[in-house]
Formats: sequence, structure tokens, C-alpha cells
Amino acid sequence: MKRIVSFAVIVAGLTVLLCGCSIINPQSSSDDKTDELCSAIISSIEENNHDKLKNLFSEEALEKCTDFEEGFEYTVNEYKGSLTNVKPVSYTEDAHFDKGKHSIESRALYSIETTEKSYYLYMYFYPSNTIEPTKEGLYRIILLDNRAEKSYDQYAGIYNPKWDVEE
Repeated sequence: MKRIVSFAVIVAGLTVLLCGCSIINPQSSSDDKTDELCSAIISSIEENNHDKLKNLFSEEALEKCTDFEEGFEYTVNEYKGSLTNVKPVSYTEDAHFDKGKHSIESRALYSIETTEKSYYLYMYFYPSNTIEPTKEGLYRIILLDNRAEKSYDQYAGIYNPKWDVEE
């Protein structure tokens, strides 16, 4: 009997050691929040609700963005059909800590299916930022019907084709 109890304790201990991070800090909360953000972006586009989408962006992004209205108009006109499927493709997160404060920088890619077209939705955002609170929120979104072939790191706001013109 002692052997069975010892074996059970060892198996439980190894399980906690090998899977401890996912048991203590499950990814689902980040995933759920990112999924909610994706849903809010899509519903803003489908409803043609400029203000609803703008409220998701950080203060810093809105200050740096010079073409928010153009990007919103382009995206609303480009989005065709009714939503049928949303699937996360990738998610990366970088956490930064400084004197008890933190910053979480995230990038997510979703596959979006509508009744008429397929898209990729790229999101760059700060879900939390106590180091620089003006950065908290969306920084950049890109909705394309194909995978992005270049980097748009220099831009804030909503993609529009002018971003593809080299300066």
C-alpha cells in the first residue's frame, strides 16, 4: 500500500513540476481577452461604428495616427459578407517589468471567414501597461485578404493602402 501511495505522490509531483506553469497561470485568460478584442474589432467594422473602434485604441496610437478615418473607411469597404468563423492563428506576448510596474506587449493574428471572403486580422496592442499608461490598448490593426508581405511597424492606427507606398 505504501508503494502505491508513494508512486501516486511522485506522479502528482512530476505532473506539477512539468505542467506547473500552465496549472498556476493558465493561458486562457490572455486568450479570452484577445478573442474579446478581436470580436470587438470585427463588430465595429460590421456595424460601421467608427467611435466604437476608436475607443479600443490607445491614446498614444491615436496621437501618432494621421489617417485613422481613411484606414477605417478602407477597412469597412474592404470587409464583405457576414462573419462565419474566427480562428486564432498566432499570439505572442512580451512582458517588461520596471520598479514594480509592468508592460505587456502583444501581437495576434486571426483568420476571419465571412460569407464572401477570407481575411487575416493582425493586431498589435498593449493589454496592460502601468509603465506607460498612454500605450494601453490597440496600437495597430491590419485586415487583409492575404498574408502581409511586409512590416508595418512604423505605423499606428488602421491599415490603408497608402502604407504600402514606399516613402
